[in-house]
Amino acid sequence: MLELLTLGILAVVLLVKLFTLKHMQKMTQEKVALDQVVNDFEYRYKKMREKRQENEKKFDHLKRDRSGLEAFLQRLQEDLADQQEKNRELEKLII
Repeated sequence: MLELLTLGILAVVLLVKLFTLKHMQKMTQEKVALDQVVNDFEYRYKKMREKRQENEKKFDHLKRDRSGLEAFLQRLQEDLADQQEKNRELEKLII
């Protein structure tokens, strides 16, 4: 009787160990899959961050270029106004 009880308990322990082992294997596989997902997201994040830094540099260059072009346009508009004034004065002299 005691031997059967011992064998029964041993069978239960072995089954628990087997199910625990299967569960651990499943969890290990899930961890590997999740680690791969994390690595993929880290790679994508790194690439997006690099792209953002590039775009910020381009934007800064464009802002600088725009400032220069606006100053150049202002000078041209002033030159145009001066030239138009000279043209009006010459027109008055001719007429």
